[in-house]
Amino acid sequence: MVQSKLSVEATYDLPKLLWLGVPPFFLVAVLGVRWLFPEFAANHLNGETGIIENLTVVILIPAILLAGYIASNRRHLPENWMWYWYMLLGLACLYFAGEEASWGQHWFGWETPESMKKLNDQGETNFHNMSSWLDQKPRLLVELSANRGGGVAVVAASQRHFF
Repeated sequence: MVQSKLSVEATYDLPKLLWLGVPPFFLVAVLGVRWLFPEFAANHLNGETGIIENLTVVILIPAILLAGYIASNRRHLPENWMWYWYMLLGLACLYFAGEEASWGQHWFGWETPESMKKLNDQGETNFHNMSSWLDQKPRLLVELSANRGGGVAVVAASQRHFF
């Protein structure tokens, strides 16, 4: 039992700089760029093809892949129900990334179908501008899954060997 607990700690121990230093660094960097270079920030940080919008998609891609990897290795999960949790998390991240990129519309430049344009607040090929049920609720699901699910996995893994 002690062996399993030690291996879990070693597996999930991220350097403090990564989880404690990087987020504030990026916050200060973005605020600094907005303050020092407001025109650059308006043209390149914001908007549908801006750095922040595209980085959101880039950050979600590894989450989608990791959720898929974990779910595909379900025999290693400490509890059977966790497979469903990781599948849901992966699908939610896929939805979030697809919606953030308007399913590629801004990258590939297709026109929004007229029927969708009428329903969409911004006239885009996505669902999150049509209803809060397709925007805030899925986003909340991703946030809760990442925050709570990650903690549940670590606690459950400490109870028996995981990976």
